[in-house]
Amino acid sequence: MPTKRNFSPSARGSLFYFTYWSAVAVYIPFINVHFAQFGLSGSQIGLLNAFMPLVTLTIAPALAALGDRTGKRVGILTLSLLGMALALLLLTLPRSFVGLIPLLALLALGRSPVGPISDSLIARMAVRHRIDFGAMRLWGSLGFALIALGIGALWQRIGYDWMFLLSAILLIPVLLAANQLQEGPVIERSARRPFRDVTHDRGLMVILGATFLVGGTLGMDGAFQGIYVNYLGGGGFLVGALFGISAFSELPAMRFATALARRLGAPATLLLTYSLLALNYLGFALAPTPLLLIPLTILKGVGFGIYFVNTVRLIDERTPPEWASTIQAVMNAGAAGLAPLVGSLLGGVLIDLFGPRAIYIACLVGVALAIFTLGSATARGVFRSPAAPQPREMS
Repeated sequence: MPTKRNFSPSARGSLFYFTYWSAVAVYIPFINVHFAQFGLSGSQIGLLNAFMPLVTLTIAPALAALGDRTGKRVGILTLSLLGMALALLLLTLPRSFVGLIPLLALLALGRSPVGPISDSLIARMAVRHRIDFGAMRLWGSLGFALIALGIGALWQRIGYDWMFLLSAILLIPVLLAANQLQEGPVIERSARRPFRDVTHDRGLMVILGATFLVGGTLGMDGAFQGIYVNYLGGGGFLVGALFGISAFSELPAMRFATALARRLGAPATLLLTYSLLALNYLGFALAPTPLLLIPLTILKGVGFGIYFVNTVRLIDERTPPEWASTIQAVMNAGAAGLAPLVGSLLGGVLIDLFGPRAIYIACLVGVALAIFTLGSATARGVFRSPAAPQPREMS
């Protein structure tokens, strides 16, 4: 295994994102199709899908906080990836709903801390070495898009039985890449700022609130987009194509997200991304034909790419290093935990009562609330207060 000195910080972050998102792309787009093929009902699949947001909401922040307190973020990240690999290996065995329950819980327990801990480590590396975070993160979107598009044709030919095994094998280079990440500074207990001081940052609280609202819309959209495509007359090919188009559209957006924020300011850039998502949702709600969803999906991919990079960066800038992973996990718990749970439940009710178009009207309302939340705070000068101090540069 090469030492960390053999790789530049930019290469370490890019390599982690590329290998990790390539590995999960092997199964994430297809797991529910696999479950349905061996007889699980829609409600059973829905219950299995609830494990990830539930663990993200409850356990992941505690694990991230443990990493911050002990300075063992890389170690916890490694253990999480090992838990993922074990769960994926075991998922090759069961064929019953009851047998899947503990394994999906283990998979959620392993995967849920990976995002916030790795994002905080790599975002801090970007600050420390003056690297563009978005230029590293885009490699994750590239890996996901390439693998998801290519592997779908393979699974269609041979079935999904090898899906979990292949994903587990591909986590091996992810483990190696994780151990190339820099731990960052370890703050002595006596020098740590109390967590309550972090919560007094009004700008940070506004960002977390707006991100929760946007996360709810993205979760609702992700859960029901395939149903909506079928409602408009599109087929399975278009469902997969929209997924790939969105991922590829994120690449240039992530590449230039930091430069755009430097020109416009991070809050204004986030307002721009929320507006792009709003236009996408409005277009989906009004679309008379499924083909119109293609350009709208490009718009969504661009908006999401800029949104994700600058949300992670802005939260990191306003968070002391001793709480970096914890706050990213709190953001993830809201935007990828509670918000998708609420969005999925609300979306199911809306479809039953008003039809699939109501999904995107609700998404439009949610992102409009996010625009109001962030826009009013920006107008009041909330973001003029100084951000959290950054750690000193390390080699």
